[in-house]
Amino acid sequence: MGTIRLQLVQDNEPLLLSDIDQIIGLCETIDNNSFQPYQSEDFAPAIAKKINSYYDLIDKVVDELKADTTNLKATPQKYGYTRYFRMDSMGVSLNVRFDYWEREADTPFWLFITDAPNGISWMQNESFKAKIKNVAMRYYEPSKTKALYLPIFPLIDKTEDDVVNDIADQIIKIITKLSPK
Repeated sequence: MGTIRLQLVQDNEPLLLSDIDQIIGLCETIDNNSFQPYQSEDFAPAIAKKINSYYDLIDKVVDELKADTTNLKATPQKYGYTRYFRMDSMGVSLNVRFDYWEREADTPFWLFITDAPNGISWMQNESFKAKIKNVAMRYYEPSKTKALYLPIFPLIDKTEDDVVNDIADQIIKIITKLSPK
C-alpha cells in the first residue's frame, strides 16, 4: 500500500489519499488486535526459559540494590511481574510489563516511582509526575492508570552480573535525580 500511497501523493489526489490512509489505519488496527497464529517455535523450552529469566532478573536487581522490601511482596500481574521496594523515602516498583513492551518500547523492564512518604502510597501526584518528566529521557503514561512508567533498557550481549549491575545503576541514577536535595 505504500507504493499506492506514494503514487497518490505524486499525482496530487487528496481524496484518494485520505481513503488509502483510512485503509492503512484499518489494516494496522487489525494487525495489532487480531490473534497471531502460533508457530511451533513459540512453544520451545527456550522461550519459557527466557521469560522466566526476566522475572529472575528483576529479583536480582532488587537484591543488588539492597532496597527495603519490608512488608512488600513480589506480585504477578496479568501482563508480567512486579517487585515493590523503597529507596530514599520513595516507593518504587521494577516491573516486567509485556503489554508496555508490545506497545511502547523495546524492553520488557519498566520502573515506577512515587514520592509518597515512606513509600507506602502507590500513587503519583502531578508535581512528582512533572519532576519525573524533567529527568526521564522516556516515559509512558497508560491512560488507564495515569501513572508514569520509565522504560529500563538492559545491556545486550553482556553477562547477567553486568546486566543486573547496570539496571541497578540506572535505577540509582534516576532515584538520585528525583530525591529532594
